[in-house]
Amino acid sequence: KIFQGQFYTDFYWKDTTLGKLSGMQLTWSFFSYSPVYQILLGFIEVILGLLVFFKRTTRLGVILFLPVIINLVFINLVFNIGALGSAYPLLLAGLILFFINLKSYKAFFFEKRTITNENKVRWLNTVPKVILILVGCLLASIIIYNNKFKIKQDNEIKGAWELEGQGEIKRLYFEKGNVCVIKDKKDSLKYYIYQTTPKRTITISNERNSLLEWNDLPYKIENDTLIIFGPKQKQFLYKIR
Repeated sequence: KIFQGQFYTDFYWKDTTLGKLSGMQLTWSFFSYSPVYQILLGFIEVILGLLVFFKRTTRLGVILFLPVIINLVFINLVFNIGALGSAYPLLLAGLILFFINLKSYKAFFFEKRTITNENKVRWLNTVPKVILILVGCLLASIIIYNNKFKIKQDNEIKGAWELEGQGEIKRLYFEKGNVCVIKDKKDSLKYYIYQTTPKRTITISNERNSLLEWNDLPYKIENDTLIIFGPKQKQFLYKIR
């Protein structure tokens, strides 16, 4: 979330009737609308994780973490997000920590007595935690790389395009991950993989019954117009988004 590698909105979603969007698409569209909101959510999660991680702040971290993860689980359930495989274990871990510290919570909130600070944690006890934090940062870096930087795309070509004079095809959407979505005149969608090269050529996966047969065709972009140099004639696409 901090590096905006989670929430995204595909271009073809914006050309889909609101009532036809799935719960996941609606949710992702909402969260991705504001980059500031995404980054704020990310920092909150990181801070809560660090609070839970260290012994002196574990109880505070758990109390703050539980409402966040419960809300996340409900969002997954009611909007059919499909990330319960990670949400449920996090909720279970939070509940376990909560019940482990239940006596301390009762003493703090309901009993009239002072709670003494625990013995200071020796620096040796922090070494495994530092190692785990570094491993967590490494895993996060791998996820961010896979989500944002692994697949190199021509940023100029990403977006929604109207194809001129092509019978069945209404629009093309060059999406994240080199996915090409083609919408026909009946608003049906077909999904393909496209590739571009530094020499400015483009290929769309050549499957049977493909709506387009682009195989290593040169292209150029001029004034929001994508020009494909086909074997017989040029094809013109006009950028919408």
